[in-house]
Parts: sequence; structure tokens; C-alpha cells
Amino acid sequence: MMRELLHIEPYSDVHEAGCRDVLKRIFGDDDQSQGYYRLTPRRTVVALLQDQLIGFASVWANFNHPDTLRSGVVVLPLYRRQGVGGQLWEALLQTWSNGRSLVTSLWETQVTGHAFAVHCGFSQLSLECDSTDPWSHEVLDRFPFGPAPTWITLRRN
Repeated sequence: MMRELLHIEPYSDVHEAGCRDVLKRIFGDDDQSQGYYRLTPRRTVVALLQDQLIGFASVWANFNHPDTLRSGVVVLPLYRRQGVGGQLWEALLQTWSNGRSLVTSLWETQVTGHAFAVHCGFSQLSLECDSTDPWSHEVLDRFPFGPAPTWITLRRN
């Protein structure tokens, strides 16, 4: 029944509050995770269940790697594993295409997100510890355990 009520459409400014609400509901007060996503017309699609925005997919400029674009798919937990993310991803690929590689990043603890990325054609590119301190890696390498989840970056050509 949900598939009949689900509608995927291009993002417009009227969707911004709904997208921000989805990010807030998923990431809480984690401003870094909320700020990861860029919402722009022509590069974002949204999923609406009746009139409620339940997810979105987007691509945006990757300033660290100009030959690639960042990408992300976000779906409220209640609607995951029901095909919503896949429909968003397919709609995004149909809407946007310019031949550049796509990258996405997530925490190693996001097992379902990692499986979804692999299903969408991504493969692992790099692993990094989440730290902004230039000396931290030297110190962390001495510990026999991982003190923080690893940030995984995946690439899709």
C-alpha cells in the first residue's frame, strides 16, 4: 500500500523545512551530520508519503575532490527497508547525470547504510578516524583499540 501512496519529486524551496526536519529526527543535535547534506534544486529529489516528507537524495560539489560529487540518501527509520531509498536513488540518477564519480561517507557503525551504498554500486575508498587534531593519529596508533567510530568514504564510478 505504501508504494501506491509514495511520490518522488524534484526538490524545491517548499521542501527545505521538511528535509531539515528529517535530518533533525535522524541526527538529533548532531550539527556536523545535519550539515553534511546540501539541498539544491536539480540535484535533490524528495520522497513524499501523502503530504509528509519522509526522505530525500542529493548530490553536491565535493571541494576536496573536484572530479567527484558528494551524494547522500536519507530516509526516516520507520520507512527504511521498504524500497524508499532505492526509489530515491534511481530518481536522482535519472534526474542528474554528468559523468562525474560520486562519493558518500558514513560511520562504520551504520551497517545498513553501508549495505545500501554497496547495493547502489559504491565500493570502499578510504577509512579515517574522526579527528581534527593533527597529532591525534600518532597517539591513536599506539592504542590497541579504536577510540572512535571510523568514517568510511565510498566511491561509485
